Amino acid sequence: MRRPWFQLHLSTCIVLMFAAGGLLWANIVPGKNAYWGHGVGKSGHTDTIADGYGMPILFRFVGETKFYSNTGLDRTDPFYKFDVAFLLLNILANVVLLTTVLILSEWLIRRRKRAL
Repeated sequence: MRRPWFQLHLSTCIVLMFAAGGLLWANIVPGKNAYWGHGVGKSGHTDTIADGYGMPILFRFVGETKFYSNTGLDRTDPFYKFDVAFLLLNILANVVLLTTVLILSEWLIRRRKRAL
């Protein structure tokens, strides 16, 4: 009896579930100090430090920008940067990683079945 063209083993689905959970965790947990910026002007300078979100491609940054005048710290403003193009690249990269895990897992299982 011939098997259907698209059939996944239960163990492959379990491995994919753990891989997807790991990628989800890696995208939610921030990378500390992933973005640093420094600017210099006539009346002082700015420092920006932000945490980055996304794995393997950072697409969101949340932090703060400190404005310094010649007399010291002037004010602190929130910093937020979101890049849709990097988000789409991140999604594509994660799909490629999960597809690679799927193909490798199925190949290993079918190779072992043929050897028996």
